Amino acid sequence: ALAARTAAAAAAVGVAPDVREAAAVATVDLFGALAPAALGEGLVEGPAILPGSPLPATVVRYCVRREWARSLADIVERRLMLLFAIPLRRSTLAGIAAVLEADGVLPRGGAADEVARLVASLAERYDKRVD
Repeated sequence: ALAARTAAAAAAVGVAPDVREAAAVATVDLFGALAPAALGEGLVEGPAILPGSPLPATVVRYCVRREWARSLADIVERRLMLLFAIPLRRSTLAGIAAVLEADGVLPRGGAADEVARLVASLAERYDKRVD
């Protein structure tokens, strides 16, 4: 029942049918029973799915609005636990940063610099390579 509700919520925010099930599973894995709510924060500018990831872009907005995330690093390292993604893609980080920029968390035009800072920090702190 939770997977079906989450898939329906994914459809409502524009997730394409061919990736909807994977998006629902990834969202349930992170948010459990709150998965449908994590998708219910409204449409975001750009792709419905974060590039290089099965996660819907609306989960970034949920992390900002409901979990008080205030930085790209917080979302990547703690909220979405993408630090453990193999591989972690620069395009995924850019997609997250674009949502943060659109929602006013990052200043307009600041996404690319924030991604570059995070890539350097992940390499230094965790020896994490970003593709």
